[in-house]
Amino acid sequence: MSRQAADIRISLKHSGGKTYRIELIRQPFRRRFWIRRDGRKLKKMPEATETEIAEAIRKWLVAEQDKPLVLEQTLLDFSGSRVN
Repeated sequence: MSRQAADIRISLKHSGGKTYRIELIRQPFRRRFWIRRDGRKLKKMPEATETEIAEAIRKWLVAEQDKPLVLEQTLLDFSGSRVN
């Protein structure tokens, strides 16, 4: 059996060079999509609606944007103790 062609393709490129290819395949008779990332089915979210997909991408983008701040918070503060 051949693999279904994606109805929607999204490429997300991380500033460090990593690129994720997200493919959405519309399910027949439903308002949901099967999801593949880099050609593989997702285990955590194998299917979702457009709203759920947009929310997941938004959360990922916000988390990626906040990563430098999280790393800065784990650095030692002036007193030499670790800041959480």
